[in-house]
Amino acid sequence: MYDLGARYITTTHNCDNAFATAASTVAAGGEDKGLTPFGHEYVKEMNRLGMMIDLSHVSHQTMRDVLSISEAPVIFSHSGAYSIQKHLRHAPDDVLRGIKRNGGIVMAVFVNRFLNMKHPDEATIHDVVDHIFHIAEVAGWEHVGVGSDFSGTPATPIGLEDVSTYPDLVALLMERGATDEQVRMFAGENILRVWGEIERRGKETQAQTKPNEAVWEERIKGWATGFANSPFIFRSTREKRKDIKRTAHNFNVNAEGLHKPEHM
Repeated sequence: MYDLGARYITTTHNCDNAFATAASTVAAGGEDKGLTPFGHEYVKEMNRLGMMIDLSHVSHQTMRDVLSISEAPVIFSHSGAYSIQKHLRHAPDDVLRGIKRNGGIVMAVFVNRFLNMKHPDEATIHDVVDHIFHIAEVAGWEHVGVGSDFSGTPATPIGLEDVSTYPDLVALLMERGATDEQVRMFAGENILRVWGEIERRGKETQAQTKPNEAVWEERIKGWATGFANSPFIFRSTREKRKDIKRTAHNFNVNAEGLHKPEHM
């Protein structure tokens, strides 16, 4: 993947995988097991390659596990602050402090249902500003950026319907007290610095460390988990998926705007 041009991997999506527990698993009442043993090997190899580890979508324990072992900065490509909205897709304050120590970045998400769990249609650009300022206050302005998720959501906040509204977002940040330098960092300088540092660390590691050849034992046994309508690569797991009953969900949020665990 690296040789083909890939430069970051989102560690999980909306179900667990070989590497880690997903936030959606915990929202549905599943156990937060964090990073798997094979996930530890994944972190080592990503560090060696100089590829960005993306922690958006992972569980809170996975966030903590990765931060505890990564030797390079990590990113959250589209997440927010859990203290602002109690959605499990967001990073709690201890993780934000960990991002500061790690040198990474949290890039603010614009998905309605992550910004206002009880009334998603009422989410606005001001909710996004609240998340940005909280991340900046806890982790520092050097560790916050623009994430959006315009490529992955049809529902956007009022006032942030598309990229043409970015100047309005910057104006609101400055009205709230952000300086020119802080806005420049937020708008792009931070992610470029983090990306460059990850690549630099990778080159240093490659000079001392051989490629990681760890094998995921479950692949040999035949991995067959996910959602009933998920695509499966291997023939053996395609044949097993007929026994999977789970279907995709929206993080199990109830009418009160709270996660409502259910059996997976």
